[in-house]
Amino acid sequence: MRTANVMGYGEVEILSRKSGWVTFKDKEGVTRKARSSKILGPERAEGNDTGRKGAKKRRKTVVDLTGSKPSGRRIGSNPIVHFDRYQSHKTAGGNISYDCGDPIAVKLRDMSLDEVYRECARVLKNSGREKGTIGEIEKGLRERYGHLNAGMQRMNLGNKIRATH
Repeated sequence: MRTANVMGYGEVEILSRKSGWVTFKDKEGVTRKARSSKILGPERAEGNDTGRKGAKKRRKTVVDLTGSKPSGRRIGSNPIVHFDRYQSHKTAGGNISYDCGDPIAVKLRDMSLDEVYRECARVLKNSGREKGTIGEIEKGLRERYGHLNAGMQRMNLGNKIRATH
């Protein structure tokens, strides 16, 4: 019998753990559920599930970039089969980034986000896809994509540049 202290219930009998939840019997014999984070003391780390950290650890069991088997990272439960088609490079921040390695991706690698916005505005103006000055086009792009994280902004701007070629 495994026991633990659960916040608000005191000493309880642990019945099961799954996906960040603990099922237990309280002092009166009533079966209840609580988040794993409500377990107090060293008993918290016991069991086969440690909540979000355990889930993250399970998701990262994938990569074989050199083998001939389907390799790469997972999206949901499906591996990216052709991950070997992507090129890796180090970003200015020291992280590893992947891109398709086409001329546009290579050109954008060393640019700051501001430079990518300017380049995209310039390309859109020169291709005739957008009207106005480069500054106005850049402002419109920033309004459209500014709510996204930096990586998503770069990806969307790169795709807009690719669409003009």
